[in-house]
Amino acid sequence: MLIIWLQGIWLPLHGYDFERTPLWAGIFMLPLTAGFLLGGPASGYLSDRFGARLFSTTGLLLVAAAFTGLILLPVDFPYSAFAALLLKACEGQTRREKRPAQPATRDTGLRTRRQRPKPGVPASNAISVG
Repeated sequence: MLIIWLQGIWLPLHGYDFERTPLWAGIFMLPLTAGFLLGGPASGYLSDRFGARLFSTTGLLLVAAAFTGLILLPVDFPYSAFAALLLKACEGQTRREKRPAQPATRDTGLRTRRQRPKPGVPASNAISVG
C-alpha cells in the first residue's frame, strides 16, 4: 500500500512522471531497508542480553504507533515525516522477531552414525540422523 500511495499520489503531486514513479517509489522506501539493517542486529543483541519479552512488547507498540502516524499523514505529506515513520515501523518490526546475535551453542541432540549399507545403496548414502 505504501508503494501504491507513493506511485499513484505523492510522487505525481511532486512533479515526477508516471513512467519514473516505480523507480522513485523504491528509492523513497529505502528507510524501510535501513530500519531492518539497523534494528535487526541491535534487537538480537539486546534481546539476548535482557530477554525477548520486553522487546517484543515495545516493538509491537512501536509498530502500532508508526502505522497510526502513517494513517494520520495528510495526502501531501512531508517526506521527512514519512521516512521517520517508516524507519520506526521497521525498527519495531525487528524488535518483535527474536534473532539471536550469536549462534546457538546448545547441543541439539541430533547425532549422525553410519549404518551398514543396504544392498543396492551406495555406502555414501547410508548415513542416518537420530
